Order: sequence, then C-alpha cells, then structure tokens
Amino acid sequence: YLMHDGGFSGVRDFVVKESKYMLQEDSGIPVKYFKADEWDRRFYGVYSAPIPLFASRVQKDLQAEFRKKDQVKPLPFGIGYYWEQGRSNLMFALKK
Repeated sequence: YLMHDGGFSGVRDFVVKESKYMLQEDSGIPVKYFKADEWDRRFYGVYSAPIPLFASRVQKDLQAEFRKKDQVKPLPFGIGYYWEQGRSNLMFALKK
C-alpha cells in the first residue's frame, strides 16, 4: 500500500505518467489515479476492503467499480494479501 501514501507520490506519478498499461491488485496505485477518460480499465475478481491491517486504505471508488457486476470478470486464482481464490482482485489499465 506504499503507493497510497503521499511520501511515494513522486514514484506513483512517474509510474502512472510513463506506463502504457498496468496490472495490479488493490494494494498498488489507487484506482483514482487511473482516470476513466485517460485509461481503459478492466476489473477482475472481488473487492470489498483491504485486510484489517490496512483498513484505512479502503477505496470507495474501487468498491463502486466492483459493484458493477456485469463489468467485472471472474479471477480464477488468488493473488495479493487476499491470496485465496474467490477473495482476490486485479485491475488491468491500458492508456488511451
């Protein structure tokens, strides 16, 4: 969740500016930095909130994206802090 902190804003901004695409789970760069008018975004799996240790890092805008069930694809494996299948998420973003 380092990219959620202001102390890493330089790295975060550089990565967002210079990347052509990004694949990450919710502990990466917050979804708000991938504006829908600049990025094609695809969501996979499930997202409700971070693990309890990082409860303050909940992303309301990411929760809203995952509520659009018809636009969220399944994720047939686990990854990240919620490594169990059926509890993980990924976002794929492609710069327009």
